[in-house]
Amino acid sequence: MREFKQWVRDQEPRTPADASLRALGALIQDLGTRRATLTTAELESRLAGADRLRRGLSVPLPDAQKKALRRWRGNLRHRQREESRAADPRSDEKATGATSDRGVEAPRLDREAVVSLADRIRPLLQDAARAGTTVTWGDLRRRTGGALPFLHPDDQGEVLVVVDQHTPPDEPLLSALVAGADLSPHGLYRQIRFSHGRERVPDASLEMHWRMEVLELFQLWRHR
Repeated sequence: MREFKQWVRDQEPRTPADASLRALGALIQDLGTRRATLTTAELESRLAGADRLRRGLSVPLPDAQKKALRRWRGNLRHRQREESRAADPRSDEKATGATSDRGVEAPRLDREAVVSLADRIRPLLQDAARAGTTVTWGDLRRRTGGALPFLHPDDQGEVLVVVDQHTPPDEPLLSALVAGADLSPHGLYRQIRFSHGRERVPDASLEMHWRMEVLELFQLWRHR
């Protein structure tokens, strides 16, 4: 019993800095556990709490925790941008992809163009998975420097199907990371799953299934 009590005392924080470091570690772990269901407001609140804990430290923050907090702040900025675009009636995400911002119907793509765009988009989705974020079509257009045009909805689907042509059947499709402007599953999510022979998900559980697949992608690609 004496040895056990000594062990318990040894595990207790010895200084306020130790307590703050442990609290930060627990906060970061909780963020990772709740990644798929965490709201933007909750994320913002937790990062504010992390800042308060950091101000109480008298020792440098470990590199692993610095990097984790940096990734989460990037995730928060991304979410806030997307929510701002969703609230702005002039947002380019109001376009369905069938027409450009000038209202001109987008031309259909041939197979070579579909494959070329898929090859451009695939590494962007892999990077998004590593960063722990989803992307919209507007994000992809910006990140390709204008190389991704406004697409007809059928071509959007074709491109994303090709993106996942080599995705193992036991892994979520990378195209799941393409989200709507309101951070919900993209309208093509179900269609692309069907094109790859994935099991049908009932409407009532579709969004939760999508969130779980997004979370699994973040975990799979974190160290790839």
